[in-house]
Amino acid sequence: MPFPSFPQTVAGKMPLQKHEYARLRGPPGWRYGDGAVFRPAAWNTMNQEASELSTMGKRLNEGPVARGKTWLESGDFERADRCFRAALRIEPASAEPYHLLGECAFHQRKVGEALEFYSRAINLGMSPEHSAERRWTCWMLLGEFDRAWSISDEVLGRKVSPEFDHDRPLHLRSVWRGEPLSGKAVLVRCYHGLGDSIQFIRYVALLHRICTKIIVQAPAALMPLFRSMKEIDEIIALEENAEEVTYDVDIEVLELPYAFRTTLATIPAAVPYLFLPEDKSVLERVPRSAHGKFRLGLAWSSGPWDACRSMSLDDLRPLFELRGVDLFSLQRGPEAAELRSSEIGWRITDLERGPASPMRTAGAIRDLDLVVSVDTMIAHLAGALGVPVWALLPFAADWRWLTGRDDSPWYPTMRLFRQGPERAWDQPVRRMCSELNRLIEDCGGTHP
Repeated sequence: MPFPSFPQTVAGKMPLQKHEYARLRGPPGWRYGDGAVFRPAAWNTMNQEASELSTMGKRLNEGPVARGKTWLESGDFERADRCFRAALRIEPASAEPYHLLGECAFHQRKVGEALEFYSRAINLGMSPEHSAERRWTCWMLLGEFDRAWSISDEVLGRKVSPEFDHDRPLHLRSVWRGEPLSGKAVLVRCYHGLGDSIQFIRYVALLHRICTKIIVQAPAALMPLFRSMKEIDEIIALEENAEEVTYDVDIEVLELPYAFRTTLATIPAAVPYLFLPEDKSVLERVPRSAHGKFRLGLAWSSGPWDACRSMSLDDLRPLFELRGVDLFSLQRGPEAAELRSSEIGWRITDLERGPASPMRTAGAIRDLDLVVSVDTMIAHLAGALGVPVWALLPFAADWRWLTGRDDSPWYPTMRLFRQGPERAWDQPVRRMCSELNRLIEDCGGTHP
């Protein structure tokens, strides 16, 4: 994690987030927004669904806090908010309704309100640990990283317990214990996903200034790209045993911003920081049309990790109506099948038909005039290569994208197109089409 990991008991008590729900058509009473219904993706059987619906019915007949939790878990934040405020009218000095109001505000990205509610809950006796991760995220979204690092410091002090990371997934476990990095041989472990590793591997440039040696343990798929960074002395595959490597301190790659006490002003934002080999035979190449059309690469799904980040190929239909554009798919995984199932799929050239290779994909991205991507590895790879990239973000976007900005302090060549509170893709896609049309006209109807 980009911060010292929080105790499992804290995360376990958090209400389910919107991205933990899968869309489906279902029984009345659970409708949200456009009539879609949300339920946890893990509920895979009818018996489980029936059990949860029964529980929901019982809770709706209980007190306002129980009813509010039901609405909160189903994604109806306005109803949940009303229930928790009703609970406070009954018991004004109760901490739990304030904390839950903070949850409602957080999911609606009313970040300032969320922080105020969490603070009130703490003042009324709730343990600060209970909202530590949420408050950390709020401060990061606001760009006040120093406030977030203060929370990280508090968590770091609790790592003496051997049960701290017990049974947590590898990517959620803390690695760094706060030891000095200066003058040390440092092992950087890339336990997170490919996109996270690409974004934060930039910090080896800062490590290089203070460390005697840098070893990186990375997913095998990223090793060819990471070898282009001259600051790395040794690189081993994540799938290999790192016990044979000699080092003084190890740290997870997303802990590096915390270790360097990064602020908005000190983000190492120089790009490119990943480079392609001179041997072009290992790269995917993008053909240029005889008419020199604008070459646009698309990635529309981030996979199953967070469904709210993804869209369908049909959601990008307005892009297919632009003139002077050649479209190329950078999409991998099951969602790439939409190229065959969608009636517009025939108009896009698939660049990802062979075996998965971030290096080959990087070669294709390097040949494109612009990449349009949801929040997934493709967006990070384009940004790290210094290629223009326009990212489509969900309403409740990750902390790294901050709030209220259409640029990214992490990637100078990136623009952000965000969903509104209605959490639909049509508006950001229309804005993007308008901007893209203007860009193409400025380029004379051809590539820049």
